[in-house]
Amino acid sequence: MPDAPLRVCLHPGCSARVPKGRCVLHRRDPAQQVRRKFYKTKRWERFSRAYRDRYPLCAECLRQGFTVKATDVHHRVPIQDGSVSPFNEDYLEGLCKACHAKATLAEEHAREHGRPITAEPRAGDADGWVIA
Repeated sequence: MPDAPLRVCLHPGCSARVPKGRCVLHRRDPAQQVRRKFYKTKRWERFSRAYRDRYPLCAECLRQGFTVKATDVHHRVPIQDGSVSPFNEDYLEGLCKACHAKATLAEEHAREHGRPITAEPRAGDADGWVIA
């Protein structure tokens, strides 16, 4: 039986030819698939929405003196590390899309270069607002 024709990698912008799916550079690792499933759970969706209701502004923008709505909840310690519960609010912060993308990219870069990603729990004031 002849081999199946090669197709273009499914990753946007990649022109590598593969039998199916993605090329070696763009294959998703199993841990990434587990993380994606976690973020789609009802429990996380409810928790994330409630967290953003309590902390509606981007923490990073606030540190820089800007007022921008938080759209994402960022795990300051990546959940795949398993050292902190993904629902522990001391290690979370609300971020806008731009700041969340920047923080995630910095974490990926640190991981690729073997640097540990650590975070101290943030202290809150009497009203529960995170003190930067």
